[in-house]
Amino acid sequence: MFRNNHQDEFYELTRPDMYGEEIYEQYHRAVQSGDLSGFLASTNMEDVRQHQMYLPQLTPCPVDLLLEKFYFPEDDRQIYVSHHVRHMPPFLHTHEFFEISYLLDGRAEHTIDGRVLAMNPGDLCVIPPFTEHSMIRCDGLLFNILLKASSFEVTYRSLLNDYSSPLVSFLYHSFFCSNLSKYHFIKGTDCPEAAHELLQLLILEKLRQKNCNADDLPYVWMMKSFFALLSERSAAQNGSSDNLPLYPHSAVPSILNYLKQHYKEATLQSVAKAFNYSPSYVSRLIKAQTQTNFVSIQRRLKINEACRLLKETELSVSDISAEVGFESCSSFYKAFMAQTGHTPSAYRIS
Repeated sequence: MFRNNHQDEFYELTRPDMYGEEIYEQYHRAVQSGDLSGFLASTNMEDVRQHQMYLPQLTPCPVDLLLEKFYFPEDDRQIYVSHHVRHMPPFLHTHEFFEISYLLDGRAEHTIDGRVLAMNPGDLCVIPPFTEHSMIRCDGLLFNILLKASSFEVTYRSLLNDYSSPLVSFLYHSFFCSNLSKYHFIKGTDCPEAAHELLQLLILEKLRQKNCNADDLPYVWMMKSFFALLSERSAAQNGSSDNLPLYPHSAVPSILNYLKQHYKEATLQSVAKAFNYSPSYVSRLIKAQTQTNFVSIQRRLKINEACRLLKETELSVSDISAEVGFESCSSFYKAFMAQTGHTPSAYRIS
């Protein structure tokens, strides 16, 4: 059951965003009436620029790739909470992190990978890294909980090992494989009341601390507990976890962790030898449990490391291509574009 027991405080903590909401609403009405000149005459555009607001035709479009370093400048930061300002014009973008959109009041519409998703109060949408999406309409109270992807597997390893549910399976596929779905949607009525309360408290505390708290460990614990509550609810609703698209065969996490450590030089034969299986069995096991193949998973891990090297080193693109194990720059460029939607050079300067 969905309840927003902290609505007054949520609105109080987001009061500084009211200026932006008013400007966006005025801009929206001006566009609808065809009176942009009247809007410009009554609006201080210098204030708009100082607030870094996005008004199509009037201000530059925000960057289309949001990087982890914008929200997680320090290594020990794992979770960031942002308020989506109402009436903000939509713009397509991707990001390096996981995002959970959580609507507490009003209505919202997301477009994700070309599909429109309507949200009602209490609904959640989990969006994995490098998924193109946009909030096309929001007239309510919506928050985005950002989860650092570069340390996701380490941070949530116990969750992946201990729970079987559609959500955990989605997170697992999103991290290790080319995700089969571009988002995971959870209706507010399918989320236990305790999970709603936990997520709301996390958001409140992050807003109170202005995302500058000294230690993110309590919030990581709250996020793990939130995922666990959702997983337990899924299993209970379905009676038996055997009927769900569950977390894979117990050997698969170990195989994938091994591959993550040895992605550069690993072959199907070397992985099979390490686990005392035949190559054909390892291939079938991975395909059955992840719905993708060995080569695709290995390529994804290589591109993830290439992303890190592009941002954290001055190595040339050709050197990075060789460093992560590609045989040629052309194959590296093709794989990088397919996964991130950007060329390596554009990714580096974004």
